[in-house]
Amino acid sequence: MATATRANEEIAQYIEIKTSHQDRLLLFRTGDYYALLFDDAIAASLALGLGLTKSGASGDDIPMCGLTIAEANECAQKLVALGFSLAFCEEVEELSHARGRCAKVARRDVTRIVTPIERREDAPRRVTGRATRL
Repeated sequence: MATATRANEEIAQYIEIKTSHQDRLLLFRTGDYYALLFDDAIAASLALGLGLTKSGASGDDIPMCGLTIAEANECAQKLVALGFSLAFCEEVEELSHARGRCAKVARRDVTRIVTPIERREDAPRRVTGRATRL
């Protein structure tokens, strides 16, 4: 049951953070990969040709897909080139601190936002990404 509780806390954390970034795909760091959930997972899987799977941690089937840390930058460039905006969400505290406040998961927050740069008349006709640290 502890695993299900932890998964439920992660899903709740994802949903809370996603509410502030509804116009972006949320890449949610979990271990050695970034998870995309719900509609973000469907959009990313279609755009990148990734396998779409489901997580049933909360009793409901939640669409999900993932990117390894190693492939995240390359995939982010592809998504931005397709017009998507991205929000990278990372752990911002040590798990030991989370346990000290009786939580099963570490706090996460958006640490980087990547958006397409709008084309200007004098700019080359390609879309690139711009990263902004928060």
